[in-house]
Amino acid sequence: MNNLHVLSTGVLVNDPLIEWAGSHISNSTLYKCFNMEWTIVTHSKERAEKAILQAKDVPIDIRIIVDELSRIDRDTSTVNAIKEIADGDWIWMLPEGSMVDNQSGSELMQLINKNDDPISVCGNLCLGYDHIIFKKSKNTKINNANDLILFANSIRSKGRSIEMSKLYTSRGEINDMDKLAVLYWNLKFWMHTYTGYYHETFTPLRKSTKRFLEIGIAFGGSLRTWRDYFPEADIFGVDIYPESVLKEHRINGIVGDSTDKNLSKELLKMSGRKFDIINDDGDHNPEIQFKTFQNMWNLLSDGGIYVIEDVYGFEHLKQLINKEFNDLSIETIDLRQKTGKGDSVIMYIRKLKNGG
Repeated sequence: MNNLHVLSTGVLVNDPLIEWAGSHISNSTLYKCFNMEWTIVTHSKERAEKAILQAKDVPIDIRIIVDELSRIDRDTSTVNAIKEIADGDWIWMLPEGSMVDNQSGSELMQLINKNDDPISVCGNLCLGYDHIIFKKSKNTKINNANDLILFANSIRSKGRSIEMSKLYTSRGEINDMDKLAVLYWNLKFWMHTYTGYYHETFTPLRKSTKRFLEIGIAFGGSLRTWRDYFPEADIFGVDIYPESVLKEHRINGIVGDSTDKNLSKELLKMSGRKFDIINDDGDHNPEIQFKTFQNMWNLLSDGGIYVIEDVYGFEHLKQLINKEFNDLSIETIDLRQKTGKGDSVIMYIRKLKNGG
């Protein structure tokens, strides 16, 4: 029987989450199919003691690793935990708040037994950036955070759309957008709470949206969220950093400055047609946001929606846009009091048909 370590770094040791994840392990066939150990990494002894109490009813061995880095440097703390797991054992790194269904144990066992690749098993169970199952061996060189990112990138390149019925999360999510944002480590949910408004606005457009552009890629969580939320859409992303460029199923990233006119021409050439939705999550300086808007507005189709996230000076930005552009409708959603974040403001700009 294979040894399987479920590795949770920091995030699952977060009050009700550990109890919830533990109950899913208890009710699944995982612990019947494997010699299992649940490795939980947390940042303090106090949190470790709490985790032990919360997980007392889970029918598998639980090991707590106290690593102060888990609070500020999750990648490095994950690497440290991997180093403590014996070569030859399987490791399952879970995404935040996500767990598998009750029958996944036997399915996972079949995947492992059939897979000749000693590094990774993804298949239908690989649902996110770090939802990775791999066999630790001397050939698996994960010695630092950069190695971990490179390894994860090699796995996530197999990314595909998620069937929402198979997605289990527990962070107070209400709708599909919330769930996907949790799965893909998307700040739009847990930091800024934008996803509720996005779901309300975009639900009628889920099937009709064919081309979506986001400015600002970072680690790709947003692009994956949009891809799975809009099942018929090709997703395009722009970022100034080459290491952020993502190319996956229905996702095409490109390096560039969003204020560069040559970039807008290249994007239009890539997509073949104008975009139904453009989301600016790039530079959060209002002046840069306006210059980006000037450059990208013509790429938006009539009736399309242009979203600007994390707007500090939204009144100033609104004035700049209204002064130069006509035939548009601007709506501001101010969530600063709800989140306590000074930039939790989004602007919806609708391009009126036959105008703008």
